[in-house]
Amino acid sequence: MDRHLAIQCFCRVVETGSFAGAARDLDCSRSVVTKYVQYLEGWTRSRLISRTTRSMQLTQAGEQFYSYCKRVVQDTEQALSALRIASLRELQQA
Repeated sequence: MDRHLAIQCFCRVVETGSFAGAARDLDCSRSVVTKYVQYLEGWTRSRLISRTTRSMQLTQAGEQFYSYCKRVVQDTEQALSALRIASLRELQQA
């Protein structure tokens, strides 16, 4: 399973406040979002989100992990942006 995609998915769940909202934003099914979150919970060996049929709430571990995940997503976006700029410069110089 793509760990980075799972991290992005977890961030969207937290930011939208729901699995359904994250699924809409990511253009996938709610079950896919659930599987990614379950994957991360297995990987971290921590319950990240306490959920019932009507609500969800980040656990303490989930809050800490979300902070980490936000940084990972932001750093990745910055790195990709820098690479695109460098690539464009190389093309312009060629």
